[in-house]
Amino acid sequence: MNLKTCIYIILILFPILSFSQDKIVLRDSTIINCKIIKNHKNIIQYEDFKTLTVKTVDSDTIKNYTYNGVNSYYGHLNKTQFDYKDPNLNCIFYRLSFITPAFSIENKINSHTTNTAEFGFSLGFSYNSTEGTKVYMDPYVKMELRRYLNLKQRQKNQKSTKNFSGNYISLLIAAENRSFIFGPTYGIQRNINKFYINFGLSALCSITGTDYDIYPHIGINIGKLLSNSRH
Repeated sequence: MNLKTCIYIILILFPILSFSQDKIVLRDSTIINCKIIKNHKNIIQYEDFKTLTVKTVDSDTIKNYTYNGVNSYYGHLNKTQFDYKDPNLNCIFYRLSFITPAFSIENKINSHTTNTAEFGFSLGFSYNSTEGTKVYMDPYVKMELRRYLNLKQRQKNQKSTKNFSGNYISLLIAAENRSFIFGPTYGIQRNINKFYINFGLSALCSITGTDYDIYPHIGINIGKLLSNSRH
């Protein structure tokens, strides 16, 4: 075989070999020359030309890849995309609390954000040797701006997000017994049929006149849903 024939063979085979060689570019710009064997959901299986071994790579680490001569970007991978479907078509939700007697309204701003207004009575006890035990009820007004954090993940895991069943962070503002109260809250709200439970852990600042106090607060409400999400 003379040199001229060899050159012709190389010129013919080069584009074929180039076309059949796949390439994976990782997010850190590492280039892997390989032969892609399988592209399935979030995993790409390939044969590494350097080590001649079969390996797998997670699609989250891939910037782009070339498969059978076609360049594809990360968004073109066969990765399952999940879009949140908002089940809360009502804009306003009414709730009645039993543990702390209260009536609340939760107003939907968007699929993940609400604001709430609550009016109720906080229960307290006092004791002294002269008057004995006294039970008192202080009226309060409370408002919250809530941002729900895990609605999409709960729905993806086939858990209910109806009536805003989810975990949230909020900014709380309240007025009670001549005190102004505010602070951040991390809360968990779950709704079961026509009932709900709400747990909140807050770091609050209470201002009364010229005095102030900073303290942790745990709030638990169990009550009844007066309105449900309609579909």
